[in-house]
Amino acid sequence: MQHTISGIWEGGLTAFCDGLVHHTRKDLSEHDVPFATRFEVQDGKITDYRIYVDISGL
Repeated sequence: MQHTISGIWEGGLTAFCDGLVHHTRKDLSEHDVPFATRFEVQDGKITDYRIYVDISGL
């Protein structure tokens, strides 16, 4: 598995990033899956972390 980040955005206490996750299956075939991540930071600590990804093609 390998991640490629396309963009990072932040506003206030919330940050977002998106990109692709490259998967190599056990049969050595390959598949890319888009993802988006959102997290919130308060007092220097991540207080909420969410990952959105459609793995139906795997």
